[in-house]
Amino acid sequence: MPPMNLLAKVVVVMFALVGATLGFASSCESIAHGQTPSLEQRVRSALGRLPVYKNDREVGEGELTNNAEAKRKQLDVVARAIATAAISKRKTWLERRELAARLIAVGYHESAWSIDVHRGFCGRYECDTDSRGNVRARTPWQMHRRPSMTEEEWDALVGVELHATTLAAIEAAARLDYSASVCKGEPDELLATLAHYAGRGCRGRLKDGPARAKTYRAALARLD
Repeated sequence: MPPMNLLAKVVVVMFALVGATLGFASSCESIAHGQTPSLEQRVRSALGRLPVYKNDREVGEGELTNNAEAKRKQLDVVARAIATAAISKRKTWLERRELAARLIAVGYHESAWSIDVHRGFCGRYECDTDSRGNVRARTPWQMHRRPSMTEEEWDALVGVELHATTLAAIEAAARLDYSASVCKGEPDELLATLAHYAGRGCRGRLKDGPARAKTYRAALARLD
């Protein structure tokens, strides 16, 4: 499946940035008036149910408040990016909620939503770093660079800002949706899709495959 071109992605992200300025007020208003939560709000709720990565919790004296605020802001950005990616995809094998739930599950199991990984700062055993110290996987969804991806497109995916995170979510969504189309008809399409996304093929196995599936189903339930 050909990826969305850079111009189209930029247009989508521009709408996401505009929406972000109104998102919090809109969320509060809808809750106050008893309205049905938006997809973004439901994604944010699902993200909030996941355990926080240990390095995002361990801070020095006096830094707890700032660290909690940084985590809150990061997950707010992730929620909007995931919702934008799920909604903006026109042709998809997966329903929007399914796509959003898979983005939640894959992001959690690939990076635990680590702020450092999200920023592009990876440890020695993170981000598929090779023996020479070259980082091969980027973004919370830990994607490798596609052969057709330009250096500009590859670099644009890195960062905790809404623009970069939305581009990354759109790319991950396209890959997950493609995996779903390739693995259509497999005995367990969910596990097959998750394995294919991870580069194992539809018939491959992931040690944490069942755990990923469990996280997906829990997230999907939160998106109802």
